[in-house]
Amino acid sequence: TMYGYEEQIISKISVEGKSKMSFDPDVTIVRIEVKEIKKDYESLMKTASERIAAIKNAVEKAELDKSVLKASRINVNEEVKDIADKNGNHKYIPNGFRYYQVFTIKFAIDGEKLAELLGAISESGLDSGVSVGYELKDPEAARFTLISKAAENAKAKATAIVDALGGKLVRILSVSHFDPSETDMKPRLNDPTRMLSFSGGLKKMLPPIKDPFEILGDPESITVNASVSVTWEIEG
Repeated sequence: TMYGYEEQIISKISVEGKSKMSFDPDVTIVRIEVKEIKKDYESLMKTASERIAAIKNAVEKAELDKSVLKASRINVNEEVKDIADKNGNHKYIPNGFRYYQVFTIKFAIDGEKLAELLGAISESGLDSGVSVGYELKDPEAARFTLISKAAENAKAKATAIVDALGGKLVRILSVSHFDPSETDMKPRLNDPTRMLSFSGGLKKMLPPIKDPFEILGDPESITVNASVSVTWEIEG
């Protein structure tokens, strides 16, 4: 006895939905690089402590909560000097110590607070190696909104096509999507299009301007894209 089966043919449609949105940053990032070189370790640590205290004091003067200040990337290394004699023999001798640390201060976008903070940093002598940028407080929420819009666009396209042909969508057979990475949703701190560095010194740039946005310009929107591809079974 031969047993057979009838292959079921499913009518289907595949559509790609797209979305592009711009999100206004709502968080200010102030990044401070502290670099010191001293002949002896004790002097280096003393100066480093003074720099850290100055940063904390600047945060306090700007009336920001101390929790907004974060420290990272600390390095303390012994420096060596390469000395060559007349025969070309090299000798490495101790040449002091180097300290390097990065501090970040994040707070809700506020021109007055930013002006106060930059002014306090400048007064403290930490007026180089300072950068200002912006980011989204909740990039995940923005990403989900973006994907949702792309999915809605896919459904709208499929519905318009199928309705015009006198059919209807029955069920979803498959879904795939592309959305921005975490990096795409955040400004790169070394990206000059999203970050302005005061490497030349704050004192030269701030007075007599009161509003820092007159220097920085308005925070740049973060524009990103997403797509959602959906295959539906259709009938009709």
